[in-house]
Amino acid sequence: MKNRIYGTTKECFWHYLSELSEKGKESEDSRKFFIDFLGSSQRTISDWLAHKYLPHGFVLIKLRYLLEKEGYQIHELGKLSPSIRDLGWLIAFGHLDANQVYQAIGVDSCNRLYSVLHGQRGISKERMLKVEQIVATHRELIELTKTSNALQNQSVQIEKIEEKKENIKSVPNWPIEQEMTSLLKALESNIFLLLPRLEYILSPIVPVAQRQKIRDFAGRQLLFDLSNKLDYCVTLLNAACSEKTRELFQQSQNKK
Repeated sequence: MKNRIYGTTKECFWHYLSELSEKGKESEDSRKFFIDFLGSSQRTISDWLAHKYLPHGFVLIKLRYLLEKEGYQIHELGKLSPSIRDLGWLIAFGHLDANQVYQAIGVDSCNRLYSVLHGQRGISKERMLKVEQIVATHRELIELTKTSNALQNQSVQIEKIEEKKENIKSVPNWPIEQEMTSLLKALESNIFLLLPRLEYILSPIVPVAQRQKIRDFAGRQLLFDLSNKLDYCVTLLNAACSEKTRELFQQSQNKK
């Protein structure tokens, strides 16, 4: 989008959908991503348009931040404090889980948290301080996701990651300190999201059939590869903790 458009969520939403409609086949990937991201269906979006109303709760939060990422200036987001706005960004794009965040900052429920993110309620200074601490911890992650393309094809992302790996090998004076810090914090955020879900799907309350669906959908090979890579990552992280652990790691490598 060449020019940033300012308006309410409804105005920006209608404009975005009209642009997708005008592009025809060229917009199919964008339309699919949009529907999947909101967790909705084409029929639901058509209902929103036909009845001229917006979604509610978490879906509305995701819609606003996705439109912002696509270049729109959303009136409702502009009224939020910077910390609340950034917290909403982290939740909307899946970097933080709303169920864990509302407990961490001390509000009553997810719905109360959503009301805060919608600008319908305020929070105490004590709770705002907790919000600011959460946002500060994830500052690099926020900046990284804001500069990436929201509708970028997953295969393109993978290609860029592979290209980056080759660049790291070929550039002798790679400025890696800030990048490593950002990547480690991003990893920490994703583990923060992943662990409770893994614990849940492995618990007795989840039927065997549901676990099988997860294996089929994600792919057993992906689970196996990730397990091996994370195991090796743990070894490297331990080695990176101090020069002593690095030396022990090097000694073990030399023995192989």
